[in-house]
Amino acid sequence: LDKLFIERIKKLNPALEISVIVRGKDVLNDCTITDAKEIGMYEIANVVSNGTAIAGTCLDKISTEAKDLIDNADVIISKGQGNFETLRFCGKNIYYLFLCKCEMFARRLKSPILKGMLLNDKRM
Repeated sequence: LDKLFIERIKKLNPALEISVIVRGKDVLNDCTITDAKEIGMYEIANVVSNGTAIAGTCLDKISTEAKDLIDNADVIISKGQGNFETLRFCGKNIYYLFLCKCEMFARRLKSPILKGMLLNDKRM
């Protein structure tokens, strides 16, 4: 699905530079370098490993290359509640896409469990 989404964005704006950050090691159902190669993600985007096996994105633990991409990105689309949990309130222009899976976030976000969420870090 990510590849189809990126292909569509690139079709609308061919000059757009898109980077994809994947997990450094197998974590739950997250994509790794091996997975990105298998689906041909390298053909449409710059693919970088975050260098960790953490289910989220801890900015002080990821690879320098991944951190530089995040620090210099105009817009970031971050998928998954784990990324929301580890990145929220970092002050970057991040759009979080995730299912609200736990009771604590459901209460805080005033959302039913398993509702799809789209939140922007700068607007929370």
